[in-house]
Parts: sequence; C-alpha cells; structure tokens
Amino acid sequence: MRNYIQEVRYFNCKRNVPIIGKNCVLVNVLLDGAAQITIGDWVFFGHDCMVLTGGHDYTLRGEARQHSAKHKPITIIISDLFMDCYY
Repeated sequence: MRNYIQEVRYFNCKRNVPIIGKNCVLVNVLLDGAAQITIGDWVFFGHDCMVLTGGHDYTLRGEARQHSAKHKPITIIISDLFMDCYY
C-alpha cells in the first residue's frame, strides 16, 4: 500500500514541513505547522481532521486575543499506537 493523500491543506508549514510516514491515509486534513508534525506509518485520519500546533491565550478577549500567538508551539507526534504532544 502507498500513501493516500487527498485534499490536504498545509498552513504555516514553510519552516516545519510535516513528516508523513508510509502507508498513511489523509483525506481533507488541515496540518498547521507552527511546530513540527510527525505522522508515523499506517496512520489514517477521518474527514475534516485538523492537527493544530499553534495557539492563543484563551483568557484574553477581542483584538488582544486575536494577536496573542503562543511563544512556544506544540510539537505533535502521531504513530499507529498513540499521539504525543510536547509543549
């Protein structure tokens, strides 16, 4: 089997290009690469999944919240057995 990747959207992935393993299925997935995303072998996603590595300060409101990107994005590793997130 080979990777089946259809309609994957990449956002903010110029510096952190996602690493996608072998025999993966990604259909209509959004990958936000503020930090590194690693997807292991034999991983599959359902429709409209999002892997988001950035964030904002949820305690703020209005314009301040919109411009409050976190300084340390989350690194995400997804394998065929589990998912790890590192701050």
